[in-house]
Amino acid sequence: MRRLRVVPRTAIVLLVCAAVVVPATARTTRRQCRQACAAVIQACRDAGFRRGYCRRTVIRTCRHRGVQMCLEFPSTTTPTTTMPSTTTTTLPIDRTVNHCNRSRATDLRDQSAVTVRVEGFDYAPECIRVVPGTPITFEANFASFPLVGGELGVPDPASPFGEVHGGHTATFRIFTTGVYGYYSTPWWIIRMYGAVIVEPR
Repeated sequence: MRRLRVVPRTAIVLLVCAAVVVPATARTTRRQCRQACAAVIQACRDAGFRRGYCRRTVIRTCRHRGVQMCLEFPSTTTPTTTMPSTTTTTLPIDRTVNHCNRSRATDLRDQSAVTVRVEGFDYAPECIRVVPGTPITFEANFASFPLVGGELGVPDPASPFGEVHGGHTATFRIFTTGVYGYYSTPWWIIRMYGAVIVEPR
């Protein structure tokens, strides 16, 4: 009777791992991101941020989203051209705009006024719920971080936010129930966007 040869468990694990090795080209490398995103990193530095912070933030986002995000980056921060958009600025409110929805948004409906600040390359808070008529004040250097109403790089001509390219504060009151997206151009490609959900208590 022939004896069965028992293969050690570690050998089986090694064989399985060798069979599912991910090709080296499957993931974007830091070097690829550094080269493709040089203009984005420089624009970040021109906006007044430190080189190390800019490189870390941009490269981290590039590795997560791929180099295409940097290849789409505009070469300047000039005002964008208003184009037709499918953004809906009235009901329904149960939809996701700029990755914001009612379950993800910070509920500020009990506050008489709300402030949204720019912190690094983020809005804080970026997704909010407010009651109609609440004053919403954005605080930022709008020359470096223009505020545009719309969805992910597509301006909405009907947006109450319009386009703000100068100054440091801008206050809006929205009286119509709905979801109102906004973003910063050209920084929306590195996730600088949000939305305001206007609804009664």
